[in-house]
Amino acid sequence: MPTDVIPETRGSNEDQPPPDPSRTTGTGPAEQDSSQGRRWKMSLVVVGLLVIVVIAAIFIPGTLAEPEAGPKLTHTIGRDDLLVTVTEQGTLESSNNTEVKCRVRGFSMVTWVIPAGSIVEPGDELVRLDTKLIEEQVSLTRTNTHIATATLERTKANVARAEIAIDAYKEGRFLSQLKLKEKELEANKRNLRTAKTMLERSQKLFKQGYVTELEVAGNAFTVTQAELELKVKETEIKVLKEYTQQMQLETLQGNLTASKSKLAADEAGLAMELKRKKRAEEELAACVIKAERGGLVIYPSAAAWKRTPDITEGATVRKDQVLLLMPDLSQMQVKVGIHESMIDRVYAGLKAIVTLPDRTLEAQVTSVATVTRPAGWWTGNVVKYDTIIELPEDQ
Repeated sequence: MPTDVIPETRGSNEDQPPPDPSRTTGTGPAEQDSSQGRRWKMSLVVVGLLVIVVIAAIFIPGTLAEPEAGPKLTHTIGRDDLLVTVTEQGTLESSNNTEVKCRVRGFSMVTWVIPAGSIVEPGDELVRLDTKLIEEQVSLTRTNTHIATATLERTKANVARAEIAIDAYKEGRFLSQLKLKEKELEANKRNLRTAKTMLERSQKLFKQGYVTELEVAGNAFTVTQAELELKVKETEIKVLKEYTQQMQLETLQGNLTASKSKLAADEAGLAMELKRKKRAEEELAACVIKAERGGLVIYPSAAAWKRTPDITEGATVRKDQVLLLMPDLSQMQVKVGIHESMIDRVYAGLKAIVTLPDRTLEAQVTSVATVTRPAGWWTGNVVKYDTIIELPEDQ
């Protein structure tokens, strides 16, 4: 076994040559004083070191103690999966909630609301809304309904009158005018025949010298006048049959069409007023909201930046706003917000431990939102994703 040996750098007294008497010098008093001073200094240094060791032994226990001899504690480190736990606070809610909504159009004021956490039976009152504006609306729609009904009845009478006017013209006025003109036409024909007979006689008598030429000319003028009157009457009959009748029928038919259109408009107007009246009456009844089934009643969660719930006495609510919730206690879930730094580790089917005030349950993640919940100053601009954890039914 090799061993490294370090040789000494100084020899023994036997190896050193004897002092040369010729180089030996004497020692004087000054040299003796300096050697004594050096001895005192060395003594003071040694004493100082002893004092430091004693102080260290007093104030630092174990300084001079020997190291303990015994077995060393060791642990073998191996490669394994790292368990990451995400802890977040959430909201316990039902996955099947019956929503109680406002069915009144516009904005309404809440005059009374049942306290949160109440147990109700079917038919119990939950919310009451202010009815003053709705009552005015009901009264106005009733008045408008009566006016629309009267207008409709008047229009119906006009339609009937227009239909009768067409038949009256075809079967009455037109036939009477036609017969009158035909009668006048026959009279004009007789006058023409008479005038022609008189003209022929006057011409024969003129040849015999019994009448003058002037009398013959007068009879000829009478014939011409009778022919003109006959043509005028024939023209009047033609105009009556081909133009006047058609114009009158078109006018009467137009009046009938207009009356029927007015009738349709009035019927639609009455139907609209009836619908408004019915809707106003339904909204008046909807101002008192009653429970459709029995169970627990709670208030919906308000926005994070609000200090008061959305539903309270004196609050203003709008149509289709959720006023109350009636949860199904047999289907409960927990909604938690997972920070964006940990959302990649959370997925559907992941095991979850839910700690409630009175128990701890083993559950499972059912869904993870793909879109973040809105962040604002009330959340410190923290980005979180809503995650649903469904609780077991038997718990």
